[in-house]
Amino acid sequence: MRKTTFLFLFAMSATAVFAQSMGIGGIFVPDSSSVLQVKASNNDKGILIPELTADQRDAISLPANGLLIYNTTENCVNTYNGTKWISLCIPLVTNGLSLTTVNDSVQLGGTLTQNTDINLNSNNLIFSNSGNVGIGTATPHAKLHLKDESNDPFIIDSLKFTSNPPHSVNDSIYYNLQISNGGVVRKSPVVNHLSEKYIYTLSPQITVAAGDNLGNNGSQLKWIKNGVTYDYITLPEDGAYVFNFRLYGTTTGTTYPANSFYLTAFSGSLSGKLEDSQEIIISTPFTGSTGYQKVTYSATLTLAGKALSKIYFKIAELQDTHQLNWTLLGVPNNGITESSANRTSLIFWKI
Repeated sequence: MRKTTFLFLFAMSATAVFAQSMGIGGIFVPDSSSVLQVKASNNDKGILIPELTADQRDAISLPANGLLIYNTTENCVNTYNGTKWISLCIPLVTNGLSLTTVNDSVQLGGTLTQNTDINLNSNNLIFSNSGNVGIGTATPHAKLHLKDESNDPFIIDSLKFTSNPPHSVNDSIYYNLQISNGGVVRKSPVVNHLSEKYIYTLSPQITVAAGDNLGNNGSQLKWIKNGVTYDYITLPEDGAYVFNFRLYGTTTGTTYPANSFYLTAFSGSLSGKLEDSQEIIISTPFTGSTGYQKVTYSATLTLAGKALSKIYFKIAELQDTHQLNWTLLGVPNNGITESSANRTSLIFWKI
């Protein structure tokens, strides 16, 4: 009886009881929000909870909500949430993929070494604020940039546009997009997808000089957009482009059935690589006169290039004994503006 009493008093000497809270590890006031608070007197010890393998854990009959065990299979504390056992390990590191918290935000890093499924569980995955997402590229140029160096098509089972793209050019233009639906692969007709209108006006106006069909000599076409002048056009993205020209101006000269002009595109510089050219045939509209006549001609050039490539344009009249002078009108000239109908202009889009 004396031995039993001694052991009870010894145990109580390290225990403090205050109202509905109990403290173990010395004489202190336990936190009022806890039923039991444990302290190490020298701050050099922890508390051990039952250690179980994953199989032993799963064999627990009717685990209580909040039940804790140390899972020796995954070396992590587990708790039961009323439906399933969940791991309390943070950060989570699995096969090189790590999730950490930085200023209350989740930071993803590492390298996947196996197929990984993300179950959204009826929630949304949202990428907010500035920045782009690149798949197949480390330098995305758009909110979502898909790239395949092998030029293989991206297969998309379904695609829906919730609204029309803001800058239509021609309904017959195609994205380089293949949609797989029921085993049938087809191209989907859409309109220009670039985020702004790429429309430029000639500035200043020029009288086309003589040259040849390879862009030698002739006259350079320079442009203005929103009051800013450009010697060249900068490609906004990697890809293939269509450049459509409305060549508007006045002609003077002697009678001849037809006069040949050549529109050319160069990459890099005016003496760079010749990307494309088109012959333009203009006939004098009347006979035996040296007066002038207004002429409008539509021309198209195509090329492919990398983002930020510089594209220069020239026009030349093929020199012969029956020269026709063609003055292309632009800004500034007799009140012509960037929105005037009677101007030479350029519009381009990506295909």
